[in-house]
Amino acid sequence: MLEEAAISPEAVGLRGIVPRLDAVVTSLAIYAPVVVIGTAERREELSTLIDAGIADYLKRDERCLPSALGLIRSRLRQARRVAESIHEPFEQAEEDFGEVLRHELNNPLTGILGNAELLLAEVHRKNDGTLPHGGEQRLETIAALAVRLRETVRRLSQEWEARQHPVH
Repeated sequence: MLEEAAISPEAVGLRGIVPRLDAVVTSLAIYAPVVVIGTAERREELSTLIDAGIADYLKRDERCLPSALGLIRSRLRQARRVAESIHEPFEQAEEDFGEVLRHELNNPLTGILGNAELLLAEVHRKNDGTLPHGGEQRLETIAALAVRLRETVRRLSQEWEARQHPVH
């Protein structure tokens, strides 16, 4: 859980440098789902990550903490189901494994493709050979999601290899 005010220059001790919210969330989302609490205006900065299911965003109000707790519990249940599905024997859970595989691969792929398409559309619209405003942010999101995808494939490959060659 991340309070968006926690990344202000004053909070992080940086002079005049405001870390971008999307960059902070992207770097955290590689390791775990992120729930951000902040103002309604800041939600738009994370729309791509929210749409891809990588982060959740709650407007700061008196109900945000119970809502955040509910989202965290839901994410933990989902992660537990995924972990259990991956650790089941592949032969016994073909349907479940296929569903988990599709979810784990399609989630970051959706974010990668969405960001790439938006960036390309902006580059074509500008037609001057430069990155549009926010282009660097989209590239960072694409890179972070690609790393997440690579790690998912690595984890699944290791699990597959372990099951193919069990140690007795």
